[in-house]
Amino acid sequence: MQTELYLVRHGETLWNLEKRFQGQNDSPLTENGREQARILGKSLQGISFDALITSDLGRAAETAGLINSFLNVPVFLTEPLLRERNFGIFHGLKREEAEKKYPREAAMIWSGNADAVVPGGESRNQLRQRVLRFLDDLPVKYPGKRVLAITHGGVVNTAIRLVLGIPFDAPRRFKLPNTGLSIFVYEKNEWFLRAMNITCPLKDRQIYDDTV
Repeated sequence: MQTELYLVRHGETLWNLEKRFQGQNDSPLTENGREQARILGKSLQGISFDALITSDLGRAAETAGLINSFLNVPVFLTEPLLRERNFGIFHGLKREEAEKKYPREAAMIWSGNADAVVPGGESRNQLRQRVLRFLDDLPVKYPGKRVLAITHGGVVNTAIRLVLGIPFDAPRRFKLPNTGLSIFVYEKNEWFLRAMNITCPLKDRQIYDDTV
């Protein structure tokens, strides 16, 4: 019996374009981000989903609503485990602003140490525990079902690393575009990655690829 997880990063936001740390704060989707969500929704028509689960942060919830306007998934839930990493004192700042305002804390976080905690926020390993709990719970709650989940770049990155066994202090060597779709399959008591960060063509539109 297989459980399938279609995991999607939210659409482009204003703070994505400004390269500000969003974390568990929010900024609105741009019109480009809304169009990304609509195009993905159209591309997923014809696939039957048993549940749609979204992060409870506004940018993910709006992306989920736009996608679901094409799919009409009957079960539509919010899940705090799917929130982006909490960036604490860095929220709303650009990287260079964070480095200027909090040089010691920024140097600690940029070091790559997965246990380094953003003051007022989370470490990579704390995010890892949240995502692991979500992945562990999903096959129990939805055995043999297909679930669509809308989340954030940090969560997608974490899920891929967990399933592929990539160390959390290793540099990221894969892209995480807005509304990129990754497909995971749970079988024989293990998660497998079937596809990673599929994107739909957007005429003359840029795909933002950062995870702040």
